[in-house]
Amino acid sequence: MTPHPPEEILMVYADDPSSLTDMATVEGHVDRCDECAATVDDYRLIMAAQRQQETWWASREVAEGPTLHIIERFVDRMKGEDEEARNILEPFLESVYKFSSANIASKRRYFTGGVVRLLCAAARDQCDRTPLFALALAQTAIAIAEALPEDHYPARAVFELRGTAWKEYSTACRYLGRFDEGWKALDRAEEAYRKLAPGSRLATVSLARASLLFKQERNAEALPYARSAAADFAYLHEQQRYFDAKQVEATILHVMGDTTGAAAAFEAMLLQADATNDLDMKARAAHNLGVIYTEIGHVSRASSYFLTALQILEELGLHARATRTRWGIGTVALAAGDFQEAVRRLTSARAQLLSLSMASDAQLAALHLAEALLMLERWNEVHALCTELVAFFRNSDMITGALTAASFLKETAAARTLTRKQIGHVREYLQALEFRPSLAFAPPPPE
Repeated sequence: MTPHPPEEILMVYADDPSSLTDMATVEGHVDRCDECAATVDDYRLIMAAQRQQETWWASREVAEGPTLHIIERFVDRMKGEDEEARNILEPFLESVYKFSSANIASKRRYFTGGVVRLLCAAARDQCDRTPLFALALAQTAIAIAEALPEDHYPARAVFELRGTAWKEYSTACRYLGRFDEGWKALDRAEEAYRKLAPGSRLATVSLARASLLFKQERNAEALPYARSAAADFAYLHEQQRYFDAKQVEATILHVMGDTTGAAAAFEAMLLQADATNDLDMKARAAHNLGVIYTEIGHVSRASSYFLTALQILEELGLHARATRTRWGIGTVALAAGDFQEAVRRLTSARAQLLSLSMASDAQLAALHLAEALLMLERWNEVHALCTELVAFFRNSDMITGALTAASFLKETAAARTLTRKQIGHVREYLQALEFRPSLAFAPPPPE
């Protein structure tokens, strides 16, 4: 009788068969042996459970004796909680008013893990739209998670809920500029996560700290957290989170003016994306490399990276991102001094951005277009674009710095004294305004 493969080999085969040098031999045995096939199925169930939030404890429970039915019951319990949470809670998530009126933190029927998970997901979703609503959602998630007893789930898995709720609260604080409060919330998240088995949770806190410090423009302090998170995610084979951390690292380096370091980080992402056939991340890394190489004047490399990104994005049907990449290709023509081609490409990209309701991006693209038109001395069109920019910021109720900057461009265009340097100064200011909404506009010093 052919001997059974060792259990550690069956475990590797269950997780990643291609990593075995003798995969065909193991596969042939498993196909013929019901006992080993059942063992492989069991390992796959454990691994699937471990990939779900809060089921990390399952492998320990199995190792200590209980059967796989424990895992199945726990997974079924979570699914039931999540379904019930959607049924009783989703109507109140339509608006801040409905949610506040429901006062769910005072009603025991809402004290479930499913409600906490749904509130955390809703808070994440609302950060970009209504950060104050996100804050309220996360606060309620914290109140419920902290009220649940430690034995609510096996192996103290309730601390996963608590850590996640505090982390989402910190994210909302970051969007609202409540940085000290956000930092303290991450301390609470870390405290909760340390009560759990080792994993990637502490790395997610490090990445959140990097993002919080970056938002405060404390880039030198943010960088080690981003790098630490990336290293931990790589070690744990958390590919998507590794990419996220590397992108934060590269962005920090880019803002700090270290284009070489930023390009190296994006190149590492590109190589990893190639190795794992992650097309979305490959497109993201290639687009960012296109931006960097355009800035430093390597137009041929920039063009190559943008075209790589565009091909992938069109293949994936990601039209909004593809349009941003077409905009990037227009900036390459601008950097290369091909102003006619830049006008053609930037006019088309801006029209597509507007058609996709990406108005803010369209205004930044308009600045690149104005620069190309300026170099062709098409002053009337430059002035018209600047006038549109003023109208956009006025209608958007951005009556402080952004409107002042747009008005500066309009006035200098009307006087025909506008320069490329001044347009670049305004563009950099508007990009900085995203992170510092209260930043005042000051014209550049005379040339």
